[in-house]
Amino acid sequence: MAQYAATQFPVFLKSVAAYNEGSLATALENAFLGFDATLVTEDVKKQLKLLAASGEKTDEEDATDEESTLKV
Repeated sequence: MAQYAATQFPVFLKSVAAYNEGSLATALENAFLGFDATLVTEDVKKQLKLLAASGEKTDEEDATDEESTLKV
């Protein structure tokens, strides 16, 4: 999810009208809300599944790795 957001959110932000008008606070607010809404669409779900299948660690796996490191 983080990888998807890192690559796609900047593109989405630049498509928000308020961003192009120079109203950055409004643009960020609108972009976050709009981007969140896209995360439940079928197209994005498919992309997220592909990213997960490509060997990316899940947040849970990262947390497990961090816990293991901290126990050493």
